[in-house]
Amino acid sequence: MHLTELNDRVALEEAAAYFLKFGLKNVVITLAETGAYFATSESIKGMMGAEKDVKVVDTAGAGDTFVGTYAVDYLQQKKEGESWGYNKGCQTGVSSFCQDD
Repeated sequence: MHLTELNDRVALEEAAAYFLKFGLKNVVITLAETGAYFATSESIKGMMGAEKDVKVVDTAGAGDTFVGTYAVDYLQQKKEGESWGYNKGCQTGVSSFCQDD
């Protein structure tokens, strides 16, 4: 499967399941202007839509920024003893590379 084939929910679920079978706990697939899809080893999955009504200034480094903010949010919640909010983590990542007008 090529990443360009991830154009529907079934394909996203299959791609995530592929990685989860190797023992990963969390899989996030970023989808550019569409947002992100996430799945976990605990069978939690969903879509996080992209920010609306924002002007994207520059997408250079967007993937790196997403992963960085997602990871920091994950570690911060674990440190504070909170249960990990997958939706919140994705939203943090998606929001990280948008710029309000």
